[in-house]
Amino acid sequence: MKKILLTLALAALAFSASAQAVKVPASWGVRAGLNLSSYAAKVNPDHLNYPPKPGFFLGAFAEWENIVDYFGLRVEADLSTLGDKEYSKAVDEARLTNNSVNLLIPVMAQYGFMDGRLNVMAGPQLGFCFGGSSKDEFTSTKVNWKGSDFNTVDFGFVFGADFMLTTKIGVEARYNLGLTPVLKERKKTSANRALSIGVFYQF
Repeated sequence: MKKILLTLALAALAFSASAQAVKVPASWGVRAGLNLSSYAAKVNPDHLNYPPKPGFFLGAFAEWENIVDYFGLRVEADLSTLGDKEYSKAVDEARLTNNSVNLLIPVMAQYGFMDGRLNVMAGPQLGFCFGGSSKDEFTSTKVNWKGSDFNTVDFGFVFGADFMLTTKIGVEARYNLGLTPVLKERKKTSANRALSIGVFYQF
């Protein structure tokens, strides 16, 4: 809990620093939705399938529109559950589920179309993994990750688009391309990949 509160405090400081650095007034909002996640590489693909693992995200953002000719900046802090799911091809049943809880802080440049109703965005993302678990679906055995099992800091890129349905409410889709392995024992094969679909409300 202390680690989560400290990380949230750092995210708040990042919001504050961004607001002071950019002279254009910021708009604020909240966002929530569905994650469909997996890991970058597939272990033993001849015998295992890897369907997307459902999860969720919930967060807040600050947005500066039209800093220069339709270009803007968006900074977020999102609580997000990620991971992957393995299915046995032999019996067509779930074999293993990995699940992690993360704080993701993307900083994205965005470009607006249709008077700002449609925006495309991309940028780097810093992530912090608070912990996770691996569950053997055959035996229903769940093992919580130890600190030596996973990397606590993740770096990656995100890109996507959003569309304003009203002056306050919008929908969005985004892809998270993680570059840091989540599980140390799997090295390069466990970087996060996730498609996120959600809604947001802008104050």
